[in-house]
Amino acid sequence: MQRLSRIGRNTLAVSVSTLLLSACNQGDDAPSPTAAAPQPAAPSMAALSIPLCLNGQCAVIDQDAKLLIPFDNDYDNLVASSFQGTLMAARDERWNLIQAKDGKVLRDDIGEALSLLTPGLYGFVRDDKYGVVDGQGKEVQAPRFDDIYPNSANEFIIYEIDGKRGILDAKGRQLTEALYDTTLVNGSVAEYGGLISAERGEEKWIINLASGEQKAVAYDSLGDLHDGVMTASVIGKGYQLVDAKGDALGDGKSYDYLGTPANGLVAFREKFDSPCGYLDYQGKVAIAAQFAGCGAFGKQGGLAQQRLEDGSSGKYGLIDRSGAWKVQPQYDSADSAGLTALGYTTEVPGLAAVGVSTGLFSADFGIFNLDEGSEWVKPGYPQIGALGNDLFVVAKKGGAQKTVSFMGSESQVPVVGLMDRSGKMLLEPGELISIQSAHDGRYLEGIDGMDNHAHTVLLDRQGRTLVPALWQKLEVNLEQGYVLGYEVSGSGDEATETLRALYDLNGKPRFSVTTTECGAEQLLDGNGKAIWPQDPTPYCQSDDDGQDEESEPAPTEEDGETSEG
Repeated sequence: MQRLSRIGRNTLAVSVSTLLLSACNQGDDAPSPTAAAPQPAAPSMAALSIPLCLNGQCAVIDQDAKLLIPFDNDYDNLVASSFQGTLMAARDERWNLIQAKDGKVLRDDIGEALSLLTPGLYGFVRDDKYGVVDGQGKEVQAPRFDDIYPNSANEFIIYEIDGKRGILDAKGRQLTEALYDTTLVNGSVAEYGGLISAERGEEKWIINLASGEQKAVAYDSLGDLHDGVMTASVIGKGYQLVDAKGDALGDGKSYDYLGTPANGLVAFREKFDSPCGYLDYQGKVAIAAQFAGCGAFGKQGGLAQQRLEDGSSGKYGLIDRSGAWKVQPQYDSADSAGLTALGYTTEVPGLAAVGVSTGLFSADFGIFNLDEGSEWVKPGYPQIGALGNDLFVVAKKGGAQKTVSFMGSESQVPVVGLMDRSGKMLLEPGELISIQSAHDGRYLEGIDGMDNHAHTVLLDRQGRTLVPALWQKLEVNLEQGYVLGYEVSGSGDEATETLRALYDLNGKPRFSVTTTECGAEQLLDGNGKAIWPQDPTPYCQSDDDGQDEESEPAPTEEDGETSEG
C-alpha cells in the first residue's frame, strides 16, 4: 500500500480505512545563432518542512533529510500544503494543526477530514460540511459547503451548495454565490484571460477571476488568449472574436473557422469549404478570402496557401498585410511551430513549421521566422518543434524509433534531441520521445514514454540533465528553489503519487527514498547516507504483505494515502 506526503483534491480522513473521496472535477528578437538565451542563476532552496511516509510510518524532515518530527510518533497521517512552518496531522479521528519544527499542537479541532486546495489552504470537514482553513489555522470559510475542490491548475476553488457551484479565489475569498450548474476551464484560467466559463440553466456566463465580475454571454466556450483577443465558440453557429474581457468585437459575426489572432490579424473562413482570408480585430476584412490555407501572422507576414483556378490547393508562401506574396509559394505544408507530447501542434509566436514533401506519406520539416520573413531552419527533419526562438526539438532522418504504449495500443515513434539556433545538437536523440518548455520557459522537461510507467527528465536550456529519468512526475517550485520527484501508480481517479526525492534547482540531490532488496523503504540524505531506518531488516516485506488491505495494521504502522482525481 502506498503512502503519500502530498495530496491532491481528494479528501483525507484520519486513516486509510476511513478515507473519504471528494468529487473529482474538475522576447521578440532572435538571439545570436551561436548561443542559447542565457538563464538567471537558480535561487537557493528555502527552509522546508516536508511530511514523508515510508514503511507504514510518517515523519517530517527538512530539506537536508534532518528529522524534525521522527517516524516513531503517534500521528496517523501528516500532510502539508506549502512545506513552510506548519502542517496538518491526524490523530484520534481528528486533524490537528501542528508546528513542523517540534510537533507542537497549535489547533486540535480542525475537522474529521481534510483536503488540499490552492497553495496554503486546506479544505476541512466538520459536521458533514466543508470549510476552508489556512496554514496558520485561521478559518477562511466556515464549514457550510457540500463539497469543495480546486481547479486543475490550483488557481481558484469551486464549492457546491445544494447542487449549485460557486467560486472562491486562490486565497479563499468568495467571488460568487452558488449560482452555477457547471464551470469549465480546460487547463489554466490564465490561458483564457482569467475568465471562467459557466452555465446557469440554459444561460452561458463568464466569471472574471481577478475582479469577480459575472455576466451573461452569447457563446459557449473560449479559446486561448492571443494578442489580447480570443475566439469564442457558439454551438451550431461557429466562432466569433471577443476581447480580453469576453466582450464581442465588431458586429459579433460568426464564422465556421477562425485562426489564431496575432499581430492584429486573424484568419477566417465563412464556411468550412470556402477560401480563407484575414480579419482585423474589429471584424473587418483586411485581406480578402482568396487562399486555400491561412496561418497566423508575424511582423513580416503570414504563411498562406495558394488556391488554384480549379479550386485545388497549391503551395505555401509568405504574404504581406495586403495579401501580396513576399516569399513565393514553395512549401507543401505550414503549421504551428510547437509540438505537444501527443504530437499536436501549438502556437509559438513569430514562428511556423514548414514542410516539403519527399514521398506519398513523408516530408521534411523546418522552421520559418514570420517576424523576420525568412527561413530559419531548412526543411530536412522528419520532426521538428520550436521551444521559443532559440531551441528546437528534432528527430533525425533515419534515426532510432521507440515502441511506446498509449491507451492500450503500441506504436513506433522517433526519439528526439535538442538543437540550438545554429544547428548544433545540444542533446543527441536517445531515449526521449518529447521535450517541452516548462516552468516559465526556464527549464525543459522530457519524457521517455507515454504510459503510466514513463519517466520525466528535467533539463536546462543547454540540454544538460538536471534530474535524470527516475520519477514519473516532477514538481518544480521556482520561488522556494526545489524539485520534488514522485513515483506515480495507477491512472485517472485511481492515480497515487508517492514522494521519493528532493533536489535543488541545479539538480543536486538533497534526499531520496530507496527500496532495498528485501522490499523495505529507506531514507537517504543527499550523499547517500542512510537516515531512517539505518537497519531496514525489521521493515522487510514478506510474501504475504499487502495481500489483505482490510486487515488491521500493526500498532506501530500508520498509513496515509490519497488519489489524484
